Amino acid sequence: MIFKKKWFLVYSGVKLETMYKAENCLREHGILYKTNAFSRNLTSFMRNFPNERSLLFRAGREETIYMLYTSKEEEEKARFLLSKI
Repeated sequence: MIFKKKWFLVYSGVKLETMYKAENCLREHGILYKTNAFSRNLTSFMRNFPNERSLLFRAGREETIYMLYTSKEEEEKARFLLSKI
């Protein structure tokens, strides 16, 4: 029987530079990770889409949230390493 690996959030932030530092730290220590990012502007637009027929464009400050996930076995080690960033 094959079990699907569960991933646990170990980092979230809004600065891309810090995200790259976190990824490099995990990669240097051989920790497998997954990344995810989403933009608040796009989610706000999609939430209001039926009510508004405006065009999607970049105006003002775009807030993107970056997230890193690791396996349960490596979660504690990853959190310790990322706390130093």
